[in-house]
Amino acid sequence: MADINGTLKKISVKTSRNTQNNISYFVQLRNTGGGRKNNIRQVPFDNASCDYLFIYTFDENIYLIPAKEVNSTTGITVSPNNEWSKYLVHIRKFVEFQY
Repeated sequence: MADINGTLKKISVKTSRNTQNNISYFVQLRNTGGGRKNNIRQVPFDNASCDYLFIYTFDENIYLIPAKEVNSTTGITVSPNNEWSKYLVHIRKFVEFQY
């Protein structure tokens, strides 16, 4: 949950290290679970189950994508150079913080 402009919104949080050419990142949207090796369950992403998709990539980029914009149930590729770039949120990188 997050408070966005005074309204509580459901957020699905995803991370990715799966780089493609060091610019693009493949983000797995399915939830995978299960307690045993042979009993793995994959639940497809449902864009009606949340309001936003929060994605953090290995290069410290953050995307805040309205869930209704995501039509895939398995995964998307985010990049500062593709259709998801308009949802790229600038934040201070870890190395920018001074102690």
